[in-house]
Amino acid sequence: MAEPIENNDDQSMEEDVWNSIPEHEATLEKTPNDQEALYALSDAYSQIGDHTKAKEYVLRLATIAVDNQSGALAVKIIDKLKSYAEDDPAINDIMLQVDLLGQLGAVEESSEATATEKSALELKAEAATFSLASEMTFAWKLMESGDLTQDEYAGVINDLTEMSSQADGLTISLLHVLESRNMGDPGTYMGGLVEKCGTPIISLDSFEATTDTALALPINFVIMRGAIVFDYAGTEALVVLLNPYDPDVREETKEFLGGKTCHFFVTQASQFDRRVSRITEILKDREEAAE
Repeated sequence: MAEPIENNDDQSMEEDVWNSIPEHEATLEKTPNDQEALYALSDAYSQIGDHTKAKEYVLRLATIAVDNQSGALAVKIIDKLKSYAEDDPAINDIMLQVDLLGQLGAVEESSEATATEKSALELKAEAATFSLASEMTFAWKLMESGDLTQDEYAGVINDLTEMSSQADGLTISLLHVLESRNMGDPGTYMGGLVEKCGTPIISLDSFEATTDTALALPINFVIMRGAIVFDYAGTEALVVLLNPYDPDVREETKEFLGGKTCHFFVTQASQFDRRVSRITEILKDREEAAE
């Protein structure tokens, strides 16, 4: 238990404690169950060595916690209550009740923390936007490798810029521009990504869209950042990207997947769009079934 404040350099602190007691007791006269006042008085009497009074106020808090089934209050006072129970077995019954409430309260706090974390990720997903700079980098890499001429590079940059200002819920990517313009040989420039980015080409149409894969990533992130989970290998995710040169989208994907190991691939833009449409259908069906 706490020792009385010594009459030394802490004398002024002791005076502050004594001066606070009448104020908190006055609060209790008006509001007998004021939890802040009860807790403050328990602390104050403990500091000046009056453990009988300190225990009295802790017990009043314990009664409030049990009556209101307040896990949060139980968590706050359980250690104090246990210290008094060591010398007073008569309070064991209420101490056990408060202890159980405290355990439930700790679980609730953990759940709330998890919910807060999920909300933060949801907000991040909602804020995901198209990255023109990343697509320009991708285009530059293709020009460096000879897959795009300087004129073609200028053309696709112009298209990407225009698309970025007009897009409304649609995926924008360099691969979309190249496919729509029928520009270059996809087998050549996408094949080169295996060595340069570690992203083999896959046919997304060959993999069935499941509920698990559809729910893996937030749909706004999928559309805006061009990433889709299309299958799992055990606990590891298989992810198709539209821009293998964008390191941020890889890290963001892992974050949304809770840190899972990911294996990244690349696919044709039209196949990506078909999968987005299928995911949207799955999500809509789930929402209608839940109504």
